[in-house]
Amino acid sequence: MMGGMSSSQRRMWGLLVLIVVAPATFYGVQAVLPHAGPKVLTLPTTVPITTPSAEPRGPTPAVTLAPPLPTQRELDAMAFDAVHNDVVMYGGTGFGAAQTSSHATWTFDSGGWHLRHPVMSPGVDAGWMTEDPVTGSIVLVGGMPPGGQALETWTWDGATWTKRSDLSAATQNLVGMAALPALGQLLLVTSPSNGQAVSDDTWTWKGSSWHLEAPVTALPVEGSTPVLVSDPAHRRVVAVFTGDANSRTETWTWDGATWSPLAANEVAPFDPVTATMAADPRTGDVLMYVGGGEVRAGSTWALGGTMWSEVDAVSPAVDTDYHGSWLLADKNIGRVLMIGNAGRPNTLNVLWVFTGTSWKAERPSVLMGPSG
Repeated sequence: MMGGMSSSQRRMWGLLVLIVVAPATFYGVQAVLPHAGPKVLTLPTTVPITTPSAEPRGPTPAVTLAPPLPTQRELDAMAFDAVHNDVVMYGGTGFGAAQTSSHATWTFDSGGWHLRHPVMSPGVDAGWMTEDPVTGSIVLVGGMPPGGQALETWTWDGATWTKRSDLSAATQNLVGMAALPALGQLLLVTSPSNGQAVSDDTWTWKGSSWHLEAPVTALPVEGSTPVLVSDPAHRRVVAVFTGDANSRTETWTWDGATWSPLAANEVAPFDPVTATMAADPRTGDVLMYVGGGEVRAGSTWALGGTMWSEVDAVSPAVDTDYHGSWLLADKNIGRVLMIGNAGRPNTLNVLWVFTGTSWKAERPSVLMGPSG
C-alpha cells in the first residue's frame, strides 16, 4: 500500500502515526514505571511560636451607677468640690455623630449624677478645673472655639458660674492647674503656642485675675505635656512628664516661687493624655493612674516623698484618654476616686475608690460622710 503512495501521501501517514502512536506509547511506559507521587517540600525546623500573654485588663466592676448618666465623653473637666461635698464635671465631647461639644454642668454625690441648670454657663472647650484654696470655689480655665483665642476663666459656687478675667496672653495653650494650699496659691501652667519656646509659663490666681510669675527656673518644654497635681502633704505642686524623645520620665516640683527637678526614680515613659493624678488624703502620697502608653493599661503609681512605686499593677481599665476620667481627692471620706469604665469615650458609669492597695467599685452612697 505504501509503495503505491506519493511522497506527500507518505508524509501524511507518518504524521498520523506520530499523533496516534506516540502518546499511547508514552502513557503505556508510564503505566509500568513506579509512580513517585508529588514532591513534598520539607520546611526547616523552626523555634515554636509563643503566643503572647494577654494584656491584664483589671477587675470587672461589681456594681455600676444607675441612671441618669451623662453621655459618653472625653475632654471634660472634673474637680472635687470640698465645700459642697460633690464632684463637678463640665463640658466634654463624644465620638462620631456624637462629636459635639457639651457645655453642660453635672455634679456627682452620694445620690449619683445630677444634671445642673445654672443661670450662667461657660462656652469654653477642653477646660481644666481645680479648687481655689482660698475661697473654696471651683475655678475653670478653658479656650473658646476656634483655637488661638484667649483662655477664659470661670468660677463655680455650687449653683452657677461667674465669668472672670481672660488670661492676659492670648497665644497660650493650656497645660494644667493645681493648688498649693499651704501658700494659698492656685497655679496655672500654659505653653506659648508659637512652638519656639523652651519653657512653659507659670501663672498664679489672685482671686479675680492671673499673674505671670518669673521663677528662677521655669518648667521646661520637652518630650510631653506635663501632668500636674497638688501635693499638700509636701507643700508643693508636682509635675510629671516624659523627657526628650520619650526617653525617660521626669518629675518636677513647684515650691511657691520656682520649679526644680525632683531626685525621684524614673517611671516608665507614659502617654500624658492617658495619665491623671491626685493626692491621697489618707497617706499623703501622690497617686498617678496611667490608662495606656508604654506601661500596661490600668496601672497605679504612688510618689511618697521622692520615690515612685507601682502600687497596683492590675488596676481597672478606665478611659482616661484626653481626660475622659480624672483622679479626684475626696477629703470628706479620705479616699481617691475615679469615675469611669473601659472603652472610649468614657461611659462614666462606675465609681472606683482606691483602698490603699487596689481599686474597688462602690455605690455612690459610700461618699456620704459627716456632712452627707
